[in-house]
Amino acid sequence: MLKDLTGFENLSGLVHEIDLNHLSDEDLRALAEHELQAKIHDELFDFLNIKTQANPFFAQQMLRYMLEHDFLEIRLFQKVELLALKESARLEMLSQLNALLIALLDRLSQDLKEIVQTASVIGRDFQIDILMRVLKDISMVQIGHGEQEQIWSSLNELQYIFKHVLLRDAAYEMQLNARLKVLHYSVADAIETMYADDLSGHYADIAYHYGMSKIHDKAKEYHMLAGKISDDKLRAMYLENPPFHRELLGFVER
Repeated sequence: MLKDLTGFENLSGLVHEIDLNHLSDEDLRALAEHELQAKIHDELFDFLNIKTQANPFFAQQMLRYMLEHDFLEIRLFQKVELLALKESARLEMLSQLNALLIALLDRLSQDLKEIVQTASVIGRDFQIDILMRVLKDISMVQIGHGEQEQIWSSLNELQYIFKHVLLRDAAYEMQLNARLKVLHYSVADAIETMYADDLSGHYADIAYHYGMSKIHDKAKEYHMLAGKISDDKLRAMYLENPPFHRELLGFVER
């Protein structure tokens, strides 16, 4: 937690505590107005809130990106001057967001970037023991470096979660398809090996990774073990990964 953040007092009141993983609406607005040195319009706040999921690190990076590329303008709203996102910049901002995240990842050391990319294949949240089984020469010190770089945070001693779903997606999508197939296979194999005594709680995960590695027979086998997939589950999987959705539909239709 941060205490008594200097510079916020004149903008929206003294902020006593900020959760470094997820900001409240009040704290996110305070951070934005501190970075931009101006009051912001609600539309700009909503855009920032949705696209950064109120993560302070990504919010700060996006605000600085907006400033550097002249995406902001002062407008008069009910006789009050507020900072807003230019209409012409909205679409460009959306198209550049992925590039911004990739640029952040490219600044990492090669070893850490490989770890981040591999973790992204496991999912938005991932277990350390699975990651270490796929990448055998990594340590908790390196995992800690990922936390220091604001890539992920710990849910508990064994499980971590990416700070932002778009960051996980960027790390995943910057990899070649051939590499992704190999990694998905390695993750499926790791889960099978680790939980060989009782796989019942992992059928869906194994099916997913075998499906993404194009090992169709194994994917189908585990889908059948997992039981009937509901429409809601299909929609959720589609939103997370459209190619996997197509894979599932193929199994359902057979």
